Amino acid sequence: MARQIVVMGSGETSPTMVTPHQRVLAASPGPRVVLDTPFGFQENADILTGRLVDYFRESVGAEVDPVQLRRADQSPATVGEAISAVGRASWVFAG
Repeated sequence: MARQIVVMGSGETSPTMVTPHQRVLAASPGPRVVLDTPFGFQENADILTGRLVDYFRESVGAEVDPVQLRRADQSPATVGEAISAVGRASWVFAG
């Protein structure tokens, strides 16, 4: 299976990025996840994750599942679940 990495600068959830996200997602059927690691240190990480899930549902038209992996000291089970979810995903957003 061919894979691709899409690198975007800031503004990845701006209105102008809806069409590029839709094009990438069209080629990525299957599980889609938002990984919260890049912003997991912030106190409002839950809010940011919710906003991303809402953005992809409401603006892009895609359902995505949040995956939480915020700290290195999380339990091995939690880390394993996150790694497994990312491994099964056809599309991962980490921004």
